[in-house]
Amino acid sequence: MALADESTSLPPNDEDVVTTRAVHLPGTWNPLIRSGWLMAKKKVLARLLQFHLVAWGGTLVNLGVMWLLKGRLNVHVILAGALGIETAIVHNFTWHYFFTWRDRVDRTAKDYFLRLVRYNLVTASIDFVVNLGILWALTTYAGVHYLVAHLAGMLAGPVFKFFANEFLIFRRGKDEESREEGKACD
Repeated sequence: MALADESTSLPPNDEDVVTTRAVHLPGTWNPLIRSGWLMAKKKVLARLLQFHLVAWGGTLVNLGVMWLLKGRLNVHVILAGALGIETAIVHNFTWHYFFTWRDRVDRTAKDYFLRLVRYNLVTASIDFVVNLGILWALTTYAGVHYLVAHLAGMLAGPVFKFFANEFLIFRRGKDEESREEGKACD
């Protein structure tokens, strides 16, 4: 790899040249960088990581409630599972609101509760169908321990929930979309 100083003129698509000012990537990458595409992908990956960190915290909350209700208080397994899911939903939403998608919220009580209702409907729909379905099937037909079955159900839904949050609950506003389009045109 050749090193060039600032006064050296560089070929437009040379992959093996680095200046002291910046790295020159292949010509095919330059429009992607200028359009913000690469930065947008980094932002999505960072958000996906934050989403999963919050989800694992919610998993601990969910399993803790399940263990307390079923394991200690002997509440019926499906009711205990449903209450664990709902507790984790409120936990996860709060973290997503103030952490994962903080750049897309208004931080008002009205915005928080309206999004919470939407989040609860979407997430609960996914959780109650996927998680409780797996919990019921594994405990009823396979004799799997309720905590293992509940964990298996929790592992099945995150892909659906991330995209539901990204495009339904915390979708970008019109002004944010127009700002992004303006950056792409520059």
